[in-house]
Amino acid sequence: MLRVLLIEDDLADQLLFQRQLKDSEIDAQLDCVTNLSEGIKVCQDTDYAVIFCDYHLPDGTAEDFLENDFITEQNTIIVLTSQVDYRLAIETVKKGAFDFIDKDKLDKLKIQRLVSLAQRNQKEQRLRAELETKLDENYGNTRAILDNSLDGIWLLSKEGHLQIVNTLAKKTIKEFFGLSIKKGERLLDLVPEKFKKNWEDLFEKSLKGETGYSVLDFEVDGLSYVLETRTNPIGKKGQIGGVTFVMREISHRVKAEKRIRENERNFRSIFEGSEVPILLEDLETKTIVDLNSACAELHNYKISEMIGMHIFDTIPKHYLEQSQRNYQLHLLGKLDVLDSLLETSEGKEIPVQISVTEINFENKPTNLIFYQDISVRKDTEKKLEEAKNLAEQSAQFKSQFLANMSHEIRTPLNALIGFSDLLLNTKINEKQKEYLELIQFSGSNLLHIINDILDLSKIEAGKLTIRNEVFNFHDLLKRTVKLYEARANEKNIRIELELDNNIPKWIQSDEVRISQILNNLINNAVKFTNKGVVKIETSALLKDEENFHCQLKVIDTGIGISKNEQSKIFQKFTQVDGSFQRQHQGTGLGLAIVEQLVNLLDGEINVSSIIGEGTTFTLDLPLRASKSIQDSAENKNELPSFKNHKILIVEDNDINILLIEHILQKTECEYAIAKNGLEGIELAKSYSPDIILMDLQMPVMDGYEAAEKILEKTEIPIFAMSAHVLEEEREKCLKIGMSGFIPKPFKIKDLAQIIENKPTVINKKPAITDFWERINMPKLEELANNDLNFVNELFNIFLINIKEDLKSFKASKNDVQKLRSLAHKMKTSFTTFNFEAAALFCEKIELDEFNIDDLDKLVHEGESAIASIEQHSVLLKAYLID
Repeated sequence: MLRVLLIEDDLADQLLFQRQLKDSEIDAQLDCVTNLSEGIKVCQDTDYAVIFCDYHLPDGTAEDFLENDFITEQNTIIVLTSQVDYRLAIETVKKGAFDFIDKDKLDKLKIQRLVSLAQRNQKEQRLRAELETKLDENYGNTRAILDNSLDGIWLLSKEGHLQIVNTLAKKTIKEFFGLSIKKGERLLDLVPEKFKKNWEDLFEKSLKGETGYSVLDFEVDGLSYVLETRTNPIGKKGQIGGVTFVMREISHRVKAEKRIRENERNFRSIFEGSEVPILLEDLETKTIVDLNSACAELHNYKISEMIGMHIFDTIPKHYLEQSQRNYQLHLLGKLDVLDSLLETSEGKEIPVQISVTEINFENKPTNLIFYQDISVRKDTEKKLEEAKNLAEQSAQFKSQFLANMSHEIRTPLNALIGFSDLLLNTKINEKQKEYLELIQFSGSNLLHIINDILDLSKIEAGKLTIRNEVFNFHDLLKRTVKLYEARANEKNIRIELELDNNIPKWIQSDEVRISQILNNLINNAVKFTNKGVVKIETSALLKDEENFHCQLKVIDTGIGISKNEQSKIFQKFTQVDGSFQRQHQGTGLGLAIVEQLVNLLDGEINVSSIIGEGTTFTLDLPLRASKSIQDSAENKNELPSFKNHKILIVEDNDINILLIEHILQKTECEYAIAKNGLEGIELAKSYSPDIILMDLQMPVMDGYEAAEKILEKTEIPIFAMSAHVLEEEREKCLKIGMSGFIPKPFKIKDLAQIIENKPTVINKKPAITDFWERINMPKLEELANNDLNFVNELFNIFLINIKEDLKSFKASKNDVQKLRSLAHKMKTSFTTFNFEAAALFCEKIELDEFNIDDLDKLVHEGESAIASIEQHSVLLKAYLID
C-alpha cells in the first residue's frame, strides 16, 4: 500500500483532499498533520512515497520543509497552494519539489496523474542511482545513458572488456548475431567481421577522446536492417576509462523522432539535421539563441535574422496575451497540450503545437522548443465541426419530418376510431356492431403499425418496446382471420382457423405486436394464393400452469417461394421476384418487421416453401396464461359519467373538436374549448378547469409554450393530446411538467383513467437536483457527487472555521502578516463554496494589494457567506430527512 502524507493546516482542505484521494481509487494510506514541525517529525520516522505540502503553514513554508537534510531525490514532494505565483513555483521546484499545484483546481484525476508520475519518478530515480553507482567515473555520461534507455547500451573498459549491458542490448545482439553475451567478455572479438572492424574503429576513436558514429546495413534471415551505433569516451581526454556504445535499429523510425537529448557533442548534428522545427530560447532574456533550418523555413526567415529576436516577436500581437497565459499554465502543469500561433516574415499566421523543455545549453537555462504545423489538423477539425453541425441539422429535419408525417396521418385516424367508438354506443344491430368492431380493430392495428413505420429511427436502433398486458388470445385470432374473409371470398379461396383448445383463452403478452405479426403473415398468404386454402393452425406446448409455447402455422397453397428467395424475405425493403409478385408490390418492410417483433417477443419464425405448391410460416412464441378480465370495465362500451368535472380542451382541428364534444356530452361533464394556446391560457384563468387536454401543434401559440405558462401560475394537471407519437415528444411534454400524454385518437377509457386516478402536476426535477439549483454552488456539486451527508459535514466545518477566522481577522487589523495568513486560509473555503467576492478580497490581501476598505469589505462578505451557508444548512436538513 502507498504511504502518503498531507501537511495542511485547514481542516476543510484536509477533508476535501481525503475525499478526492478516496475517489481516485488509489490504494494508499493517508497521514495528515497540520504544521511544519509535525511534518518534519513524521518524515524522519516514516518513509513516505508521496508528500503533499501546503505552501503557507503556521510555522513556516514549503520551502522551509524542502531545505531539511532528510529530503532526497527518493522523496516526491508536491507543493499545494491557492496562490498562483510563477516565482514561487520556480523556487520550490529548484529546491527539489516534484510539482507546484493550485489546490483549488485539485481533483481525483489530477491526484491519480500526480501519484502515477511520482511513482514513475521514484522508479527512474532508483534506476539512476544504481547506474550512477556503477558508473561513478563520469556522472554526465551516465546521465546520457539513462536518457537514451530505449536504446541498446553497453560499456567497454579501455581494454575492451564488457562491464555493463542493458536488457535491450542483450536482446538485440542475441537476435541479430545469435550471441549470449556476459560481463568480462571481449565483445568486439565475438561479433561478425563486418561489425567487428567498424566497432573497433569507433572504439579506438573514442579512446582518443572523440565521439564515434556509424550506420551499417545488414540482413538476418532474408530481412534487411539498418543499425546505428554511437560511441562516447568515459572520462576526460588523457584519462579515458572506457567507452559507451549506444545502438539503435533505425530502419522504420521517423526521422523527426531522432534523439535530441543526447550528450552535447552529438546534439549539434541532430539539431541541425532535424526536419522538425526546433528553437532555443534564453530563459532570462527571452531571446532566440539558436534554431535549425526547418524552424527558419517555417517562420520564412533566415537563421541569422531570427537569432537575437525576442521570442514574442514571432507571435501575432493579438494573440500575445493568450500565448503568455497559456505558457504560464503549461509551466504550472495545468495545460498539457500547448497550442499557439506564429507569424511569418510575410505576416502569415500559422497554427502550431509546441513542446517546451528546459535544458542547460552553454551553461545557461534554456527552453528547447519544438514546433509542429497543425494547419491541416485545424482545417480538419473545422470541417468535422461543420459536418457535425450538418449531421445534427439533418437529424433534426428527419425528426421533424417524421413528427409532422405522424401528425398528418394520425389526425384522420382520430376521427375514424373516435366516431366508430361513438357509434358502438348507439342502437345498432349485431351485424353493424360486428362491422364497427372490425373497423375499430383495423384502425387500432393500423395506428400502431403507423407508429412503428414512421419512427424509422426507432426501428433502425432496435428501440421497439414490448407491452405486457392481458387480452383474449382466442378473440384476437378470430378477429384477425375475420378481417380477411371478405378478400378470401372474392378470390374463391377458403380461410380456416384451427384453434387448439389447450391454448389458454386469456394470456399476458403484447396484443398489438402479435396482431401485427398475424396480419402481416395472413395478408401475404391471402395475397399470393389464387386457389385452394389459407389455413392458420395453432398448438400449445405447456411448460407449467402459467407458461407455455404457442406454435402458429400460416399455411397457404399459393405460388411458393424459391430456396434462394427464402433466405432474403426477412430483409428490409426486399420482395420476392416474379411477374405475379410485382402485381402486388408493397414497401418490402412487412416480413422484416415481423422477424424483429418475433425476436423482441423471444420467439422464433421459420419458412418452408415449394414453388407452385405453397408456403408455410411457422411461428413459435413463449406466452403466459392469465386470469379472465372479460367483466372488467375496460372491455365494456358503457360510457362513464363525469359529473362535477370541468375539462378544458385546447384543440384547433374542427373534426377533433366535434369528436371530443360528442364524447364529453355523453359523459355529462362540463367542458370548454380553446382553439390555440393563447386562448387556452386565458380560459385556464377564467374557467378554472380540473383537467386540461392540450393539443401540441396549434396556430398562434403551440401547446408546449401554453402549458409552460399555465404551470407557472397554477397546478392544473395538463395532459398532452397529440398525434405526435415519437418518444422525444413524450419526454418533452413530461419535462415541461405535464402530467401525462394521451396519443390521438384517444378513447373514453383514456379520459376515465385520468379522472379516476386524480392526477397531479408532475415534479419537473428530482429533489436533489432542485437542491443544487437552489443553492447554486457548481464547484461543491461536482465535488460532492450527490453525497448530501458529505455536504452537511462541509457546511458545519465551514461555519466553525470561518466564524473563528473572521473573529481573528477583526482583531488583527494592524498585523499585516497575520492578515495575509488568515486571508490565504479563508480563500480556499470561499472558493469551494462559490463565494467569489470574498475570495477576491482574500487574494488582494494575500498579495498585499489591498487598502483599508478591503478589510471591512471582506468581513462583510464573510458574514454574508456565513448567513448564506446557515440558510443552506436548514434547507439541506429537509432534504436529508426526506
